Amino acid sequence: MFEPEERPFDEYVEQIRETLKDSVKLHMVSDVDRGCFLSSGIDSTAIATHMRNIEPIRTFSVGFEGANNETPIAAQTAATLGTEHYDKIITQDDFFGTMPKAIWHQDEPVADPSAIALYHVAKLAREHVTVVLSGEGADELFGGYRIYREPQSLRPIDQLPPSVKRMLNRFARMLPSSVKGRNYLLRGTTPLEERFLGNAKIFSEDMKAEVLRLDSEML
Repeated sequence: MFEPEERPFDEYVEQIRETLKDSVKLHMVSDVDRGCFLSSGIDSTAIATHMRNIEPIRTFSVGFEGANNETPIAAQTAATLGTEHYDKIITQDDFFGTMPKAIWHQDEPVADPSAIALYHVAKLAREHVTVVLSGEGADELFGGYRIYREPQSLRPIDQLPPSVKRMLNRFARMLPSSVKGRNYLLRGTTPLEERFLGNAKIFSEDMKAEVLRLDSEML
């Protein structure tokens, strides 16, 4: 497992800040108009801030109808930064109407609903600029998802002998799904490769086996 170098926290913060600033500056070397996707998150806000420190920019955001609409916060951020801001609300008709085209543009099946939002914000941005920067990928880079904390929490189980882990795995499978800690034992006693693949799938191996069994019985 990766162990970070022991250095003062402030030193890491400053290094990340300077690296991000240099990256933004490098990606703004272009003869065409530039802009930035802007949500209510820290990632895109940090990038838009560094861009705005270099030159005036346009920012773009989209939101959905209802309580989860992020465009008001994005508009407030844009006003604070002094950007030329554009936003759009994606209606239910917009979402389902553009789904076939958005799916067509994917090279493979993608189950992430944010793909529709990205399609619309990219379309909005293309009306005004040619190049955009975004905060996409920051969660993967900086461990922004809870799942990335899992290796640390599972370390005590990782240190157990394989025979003990197999026994714990069988025991965990016998427990009702409502029992607290069952999933922790299951994931901790499952090989890393299988855990990784399981992070993005809906059906467990047991569920798939049951479906295939029923299908074979109908033949």
